[in-house]
Amino acid sequence: MKINENDKISPLQYTLLIAVTLIGAGILSMPRSVIEIAGPDGWLATLGGGLLVLLLTYLLHKLALMFPQDTFVSFSQKIVGKWLGLTLSVIFFVYFLLFSAYEARVIGEISNVFLVDRTPIGFVMFIYLWVTIMGARGGIEGIARICQLLFPIIFLFGVPLGFLLIPKLHISHLLPILHTPWQDLSKAVFTTSLSFLGFEIILFLVPSLAKPQKAIKNAIIAVVMIIGIYIYIVMIDTALFGVTEIKRITWPLITGIKMVDFPGGILERFESLLLSLWAFSTFTSSIVFTYFAVYIMALVSGFREFKPILYFVMPVIYGISFIPEHSEHVFTLGDFIGKYGFIFITVVTLILFLIVKIQKIYKSSHKSKST
Repeated sequence: MKINENDKISPLQYTLLIAVTLIGAGILSMPRSVIEIAGPDGWLATLGGGLLVLLLTYLLHKLALMFPQDTFVSFSQKIVGKWLGLTLSVIFFVYFLLFSAYEARVIGEISNVFLVDRTPIGFVMFIYLWVTIMGARGGIEGIARICQLLFPIIFLFGVPLGFLLIPKLHISHLLPILHTPWQDLSKAVFTTSLSFLGFEIILFLVPSLAKPQKAIKNAIIAVVMIIGIYIYIVMIDTALFGVTEIKRITWPLITGIKMVDFPGGILERFESLLLSLWAFSTFTSSIVFTYFAVYIMALVSGFREFKPILYFVMPVIYGISFIPEHSEHVFTLGDFIGKYGFIFITVVTLILFLIVKIQKIYKSSHKSKST
């Protein structure tokens, strides 16, 4: 299955597509996870995790640019052979499928707690997945247009919400700096890097770019923007609750926004606005993961069209989303996907990158000897 000429995305769309994909379900619980480990140095761990992902983003893009007309499914087979390449592609398919199921379940859990507590979680997830499937039908260009529409809304309404909490912040909660042991800080850096998952779509996006050779800066800009947003969120939550208190809060970002109030009760339930913005972002990243899951399946199985596969994949995602029995198991599933997904992406990227470099050096030396 080849990408049509119409399925090309601009550099701006590429930037926003990566940025929105990075802001997924984990953003609501990420502050608690990193602050539990790094304490007041949580923002430093977030910066470290972001820089690690920035490096991986650069390597992924350089690897993909070595085969600008091929997605990962094609060029992995060229590098390591057909069967091993197909195996890696199938692992990516399972990874994207699990990620879609996890985000659907988180949407259902949070909606049941904060928005529609009387609606069955299964119904919420079904509607969410159905809309996700409809979004994925539009192909990569349609998804990029959705990101181009939603990102300004998420950014312009989401970021100012934190300013409303400034009167309640205690700067002393951010001190002392660099007091965390290096072992804990390193662990927190790895934990934070899991919240940036989504950058791996670069391996499949390059053939869809209108100007692939110039797009690496757009990917870096996207990651840098999200690093800034994550540091902003972690610092606000730390200054608002403190290290001790935040350990007892499941969703610190939502709890913090619920504390916003106006004199006379003019405006209430700010958490509903935050959750709506978060749902927009998670919905978009789910579309991306679902699209690439079926796209990989179409390429591997030889289908010329991916759209019919969407309707076979939907019940699979729906069934997987019910595997966790309660919210703690949902967190466990998220940790599993994040940890092993990040390790898989990192190891595969480094190995493939090194193999290509070694092959080029060998061919170059062999050619010089023959001449």
